[in-house]
Amino acid sequence: MASTTEENDRERPRQPTSFVPAFQDSTDETPSVNQIWETLTALQQFQRQDVFYILNDAIDTEFDNSRRILYSQGDPIDRLFLVVAGEVEEARIERRGDRQTTLLERRVGPGKLLGLYDLFYSKEYSTRAKQLPGASVIPLRAVAIDRLIYRFPELRNALAPLTAIERLRTIPFLSRLNQVGLGFVADAAEQLSWQADDPIYRAGERATYLYLINQGQVTLTRPEHPTHWLGNGAAFGFCEEESDGAEAYLYGAMATTQTTAFRIDAAALARIMGHELTRWGNLLRNAVERTLAALPLFGAFSDEQRAMVAGFVSYYHIPINHLIIQQGELNDSLWVLMPGHEARLHALDREGQALQSTGVIGPAYFGEVALRLEMPADSTVEAEANSHWLRLHVNDLDTLGMLVNENLRRKLKLRDHDNALMANLEERRQYAWLQAGEFIVDVCRRHWIVLLRMTWPAQLLFWSLFLPGTLWSIFAGAPGWTTWVLLVIGLIVVGQLAWGLLDYFNDYLIVTNRRVVRQEEVILLRQWRQEAALEHIQNVDISTGFWGNLFGFGDLVIHTAGTAGAIGFDIVANASRIRKAIFAQREQRQRNVLAEGKGVIQRLLEGRLGLRLQLPEQVYQGTPSQAQQQQWARVRALLSRFRRETKERSSSHIIWRKHWFILLTHISGPVMLLGVLLLLLFGQYLAWVSALHQAFLALDLLLAFFGLVALGWLAWIVADWRNDTYEVTNELVVDVEKKPLFFSEVRREARLGDIENIEVSVPTPLHYLLDFGNVRLQTAAQQGDFTFDWVPAPQDVAAEIQRRIGISRRQQELDRARLRAQELPDWFELYDRLDDSQKRAMGNPSAGGGER
Repeated sequence: MASTTEENDRERPRQPTSFVPAFQDSTDETPSVNQIWETLTALQQFQRQDVFYILNDAIDTEFDNSRRILYSQGDPIDRLFLVVAGEVEEARIERRGDRQTTLLERRVGPGKLLGLYDLFYSKEYSTRAKQLPGASVIPLRAVAIDRLIYRFPELRNALAPLTAIERLRTIPFLSRLNQVGLGFVADAAEQLSWQADDPIYRAGERATYLYLINQGQVTLTRPEHPTHWLGNGAAFGFCEEESDGAEAYLYGAMATTQTTAFRIDAAALARIMGHELTRWGNLLRNAVERTLAALPLFGAFSDEQRAMVAGFVSYYHIPINHLIIQQGELNDSLWVLMPGHEARLHALDREGQALQSTGVIGPAYFGEVALRLEMPADSTVEAEANSHWLRLHVNDLDTLGMLVNENLRRKLKLRDHDNALMANLEERRQYAWLQAGEFIVDVCRRHWIVLLRMTWPAQLLFWSLFLPGTLWSIFAGAPGWTTWVLLVIGLIVVGQLAWGLLDYFNDYLIVTNRRVVRQEEVILLRQWRQEAALEHIQNVDISTGFWGNLFGFGDLVIHTAGTAGAIGFDIVANASRIRKAIFAQREQRQRNVLAEGKGVIQRLLEGRLGLRLQLPEQVYQGTPSQAQQQQWARVRALLSRFRRETKERSSSHIIWRKHWFILLTHISGPVMLLGVLLLLLFGQYLAWVSALHQAFLALDLLLAFFGLVALGWLAWIVADWRNDTYEVTNELVVDVEKKPLFFSEVRREARLGDIENIEVSVPTPLHYLLDFGNVRLQTAAQQGDFTFDWVPAPQDVAAEIQRRIGISRRQQELDRARLRAQELPDWFELYDRLDDSQKRAMGNPSAGGGER
């Protein structure tokens, strides 16, 4: 009977009556617009007269306000309803087989716009709206709200929590809801935050709320039961047992790091989702734990460690087709495709031609190499719409390793990359200057003839004296003193041979995926290193003479645009192999840049078209524990005592000064003068000093005068040393030479992107022992080279500059890609507009749709 009444209410003919709310005391519409202004507070951030101008004809005066059913499910959107009093009930009825299910059910109070999410995300009403007794609404024409949003684009975010909706749409627990349902959840949710070790709720408390983790980590604990670890995107707070007649939490929940989450009334969420929450939540949680436990990648982990991994992964629902790994981009995470969900793999060959794409059905995982070593991705991985994924960031894996006090990277069971990765890790330990994401492609040393040349004294002694003397001593009965002579000769041979071997293996030319590095080093004597980025290499020349053709070696010269212009390495075996590796990596580098540019373009287009997904990358935002913080603080304090650098550092700016030994040599003069003056001033017990005082009565005044001169001289030198700085920012290198007080100052600057080559020189054993030297920055600009003279730890200075150069170049490449991407939507928009106009001009009225 009730349904019949509702049908009558809906089908009753509309009467053309004027809409005059109870508060209105005249036929003027201004009071109604005033009430809209007062009730819909989001409008009050804009100019009142501008809003009133648009809303003046927004009220639909032909609508029968006494109707109980404001609109029905499936009707086209022609009105929105502002609730000014009472409540309005919304619900959606769906038939699933023989059953009828109610979902998207909620009650809306004053200040809310009914139909807003349908206007944003749909072309028809998703629910049926029914006024409850005592309710009062103002019907607003949908076109007026469209005009209002067009005039004030930021009004969209003021009317609806769009940021929260965008995050909620990527949480798997809500994956069965459409955009309208997500809007209902966002309206019902509140965002809360906790610090590490903050309790969220305790076991036995009434289960009133359900929680969805935005970012952070939560542990669920219960005596005599295993702990559940939850990360980004996980849901918790299910009603799991009866306590005193009310549903209660079975586990206690606690944040283990800085955590933000959405808290929603469980009963309200159940009415919106239309199904039982506990079963669905446990199904998803168990799927995550089982999938991670079954991965062979974590086969060497303990059961406790595998359980903990679930708290360090981000759990995503990807609602649209989305690239999660771009070929050529540096990957930093493991991606796990959940069972039953789908993805596609794409790849380009070396010529840039697309290969046949491949479909994948989970469970499957990709990018596991990134957990051991940051490397460019081999293929593009595209998530299919409505797929579920797990993501483990390498930083979160390291955090987990700190918690369990174990290097978990070494325990990963990789598929086909174990041998190559282990070799590369050994190389990384040997070559400390390698940066994150950089790996060695080829190592080249000089021909074995050079080794023979370096060790010829040892070979001469061995073959001419040591070996014959040993044979003589054994077979001819040589005198006893020959044993001592042979021992000395043997030690000389071994020492010279070891020295020659070390000298030989410390000279090399290395090709990485980012640069070419040449090093010449004689242990304890000197060190010299040159490096150039791959993109700055213009040509590689090989010259071979008669002996080179005979024994298979040549001289290699790598040309760049720098002022020095070349990096040479002579008597190289397999020089053609090195040249081929350089050009191959340069081309790969260019492809990587193009791939990163494509990624930037895609992300910008997604943002422009409203398709950008909010996917927090990492779970942990802090340190694992206070105890570990204190431990690492002690380690850093200990290391700081032995720091050999003289530098000031901030996140974006580093200042180096010359080594303290340079200051020491400069202040030796005034210090010696002060020493002599102090001796003359306070050496009364020495006879010759006392006689000098008696001979010169004004000696004390002279000593005081020269003492002031010496102190001023010393202060001048220290200030001059301190004022001469070498600086690097995120964009520039700066060389400042400044005299104290108001005297001259010379300041030279160069952009990081202009630096072609970097050269490090440690010229003498003293510099080697005290670890300071010169860093030369070669540029293609007219200002010439920059030399950081006598800086502490020059290898570290060069590494920091090289790191910032890499960041600067990558940022410039991304900026160029971003500029290109910003133009594309405008081109597409204008093309569609012109194409639509042409179709209408040719008599195709269906082109472009129509107006509501």
